[in-house]
Amino acid sequence: MRYYLHLVTGTRFIRDPDGAEFSGVAEAGAEAAQSARDLMSDELRRGRPIPYDWRMLVATEDDTILKTIPFSVVAHGDNPGHERKAVPVASPVRDASGPRAVRDPVDARNRHDREPRNPRTGSALDRHTNRVNSEGEQCQLAKTDTLIAKARTHIEVQRVRIAILESDGRNTSRASDLLLHLEKTLQCMMERRRVIVKQLARLQA
Repeated sequence: MRYYLHLVTGTRFIRDPDGAEFSGVAEAGAEAAQSARDLMSDELRRGRPIPYDWRMLVATEDDTILKTIPFSVVAHGDNPGHERKAVPVASPVRDASGPRAVRDPVDARNRHDREPRNPRTGSALDRHTNRVNSEGEQCQLAKTDTLIAKARTHIEVQRVRIAILESDGRNTSRASDLLLHLEKTLQCMMERRRVIVKQLARLQA
């Protein structure tokens, strides 16, 4: 089944437009929790506090929220009342060479400060936001292209109808008005497409 993993920060709702296939809510929730860990780890590396007020949402396509995963719960385990420590907790990180390894986020942050940053990379939140926005714009572009193709087909059909009416010596004023309306609609769609393409280019730069 397809589930959608939305991110809610203190000020923003970042929608997952495409979702992903999971065997169930438990697997989707595990992936959402890992995304929360990745985002918290990145915030720590950037010298920022853990965003305890953020949360991940596991939802269906019709926006039914099946599970809410607060970052505070992920940071402290299954016990939300766990006392917060002054030193940030260790965060699991992905290790391509084997099982997950636990690293000290303070040490990771210090190493991160010594290493040059790629300004194009940005934070995990920035990358997540750009990816979600880019996917959303790509979806809108695909829908717009479909509508443009349909509009062009309607225009061609209407032109044929007008030609038939003219050949029969019948009044074509209403048919011509409809054709004009279809052509103006197509122009609006083409303008919308240009805006989407421009936005995509900005997000992927």
